[in-house]
Amino acid sequence: PKPLPPPAPEIDLSPARNYEPTECPDRFGMGLSFKSYGGQVRVADVLPEGPAAKGDADIKSGDWLVAIFNTRGVPIPIRGNPQPMATMRKMIFERLKLDVIKLRLRRPGQDSDHDAVVHKGGTGVRRENCHVGIIFHQDSNGSGWVRVKQVIPDSPAAKLAESTHTLKVNDRVLEVNGIDVARKPLEAWHSKLVGKENTPCILTLADFYGKVYTCNIVRKPVGQLHPLVEKKLEEADKENYINVSKVNPKAIYIAPPQGEKPVHVERPRMVQTKKYICNVFGVTCGLSFVLNEHDEAVVDHVNPNGPARGKGILAGDVVHKVGDGADVNQKKYPFTDVYKKDIPLWAHVVTEGQPETEVEFEFARPSGEKYKASVLRELMVPISTGSEKLFSPGLYLSSEGNKIYVDKNGVVPNSSAQEQGVLELYILDSIDNYRVADKPLDEVMPKMNEMLIGPEDSPILMVFKTAAGLMRYNLKRDVPMKMGQCTQAQAQGAVRRGKLGSAFAYEPQILRPGQGVPLHPMCNPKLWASLKEGAELADQQFRELQDSGVITPAQAGHADHFIWRQRQVNRTGNMPGKQVKEGVWRGGGGGGDG
Repeated sequence: PKPLPPPAPEIDLSPARNYEPTECPDRFGMGLSFKSYGGQVRVADVLPEGPAAKGDADIKSGDWLVAIFNTRGVPIPIRGNPQPMATMRKMIFERLKLDVIKLRLRRPGQDSDHDAVVHKGGTGVRRENCHVGIIFHQDSNGSGWVRVKQVIPDSPAAKLAESTHTLKVNDRVLEVNGIDVARKPLEAWHSKLVGKENTPCILTLADFYGKVYTCNIVRKPVGQLHPLVEKKLEEADKENYINVSKVNPKAIYIAPPQGEKPVHVERPRMVQTKKYICNVFGVTCGLSFVLNEHDEAVVDHVNPNGPARGKGILAGDVVHKVGDGADVNQKKYPFTDVYKKDIPLWAHVVTEGQPETEVEFEFARPSGEKYKASVLRELMVPISTGSEKLFSPGLYLSSEGNKIYVDKNGVVPNSSAQEQGVLELYILDSIDNYRVADKPLDEVMPKMNEMLIGPEDSPILMVFKTAAGLMRYNLKRDVPMKMGQCTQAQAQGAVRRGKLGSAFAYEPQILRPGQGVPLHPMCNPKLWASLKEGAELADQQFRELQDSGVITPAQAGHADHFIWRQRQVNRTGNMPGKQVKEGVWRGGGGGGDG
């Protein structure tokens, strides 16, 4: 009998999976640095946190690089190569994350070579020539339509198609990134589908019935991993690349449908649907930003009630520079060029700056004209001394239309949200029984800030919509907020302005929605007692105004109308009634409804 093949070697992908250089890019992604010596390449350093060191690869500083094995297992000489570094970059940089990189090395003082295997980690550099994971083909029957022929499995487009029931085979392409490509030659605009890694590509299509829809798809690198690596992949790993082995070459031969409806609906202008919302922060400038197809951060929306109103800032203006304003005495953030930088890399200039001071922007109109604007970092949470320590549940949220969801990598490690099992892309339904689903973002943003932020370890109930239905999570505010301190005068001035949103101020003695109030606030004894106090105070103020003689009874208002917890309350009887027993009240006279 034939001998059994040797068992497959054990593969540990965790060192490569967890390697994401941030301070300095690692173009090879192996945690190795190399130096060229006249046609020869030597290992200059082995980084202790890199995949080579963590994966126990037999590589040491000073080893000579003899060859690199290509994807077919053939060693390509590096030693003696006329362009050794260029050959290395081409062979390694094009490999996908987690792929096998096999090196042939020679250690000084030894006469023989040895091989070492490293799994490639992150590089800190976004790859070029990334795609959306869809196979297109143009009709050959004279109609001119370019159609979807295959959505490659496990690609970002496939996950979008599954969740939204769109991107069906034979759907017609109308626009790419806002540019009309309907019935135009595919080769003339195919390059618009290609771009840098993790950048959005916005497609507008029409289905069989002529219904027009728009999809926002993130570009990912295309390639194929080693078969042994593919067997060890987790679901999250599959989202980081498009597996070219799953392309069906026969998909282009699928015939166009018969009897499809014409496209009559006017095509919408391109909009970037994902918004970065700074909603777990204590300040805001009243602006939201998105990345366009050119990797430029542009203004998506100017809150009409926010501090940016009236500053001449328009949606579509491109962000070029940002920094502390002129009223900041000790500038922590100098005026810096952020053009074509990812929004999370500079958003902290706004969110972590000193509240109630200005942040200065330099924008450019679509015409290229540049201008500067100073916008107040408006305090969004009511504080009294300016030195309170505030905490959040450890979630970063984004929005798409009126849908607010946990962003990619938006669960803070070691937070209660992670411990309770909240996952990215969960859709937020409510916070402490205040429903945020399907409400305008401008309406819920101030309330979300005040309800998400609070004292350390204070409880918060959050409900998310998941594939299994609505899930309730009892979380804690246990992640400290990164917010600059303001003076007591600045904090009190913000409170006096009355622009701190419309949720309830964070104070230990004041109940928030959901804290013991499942559905009806009046079933809560403490809340009911506070209503009694509010009514008695309103009575006292009403009598004092009438007895003062300074104003007429008409000017004093009406005793049955008063403000309680930022709500206008109208009483219709002897409200709030009688105390039947401790903490229990019943309306009297006219029924006690409020």
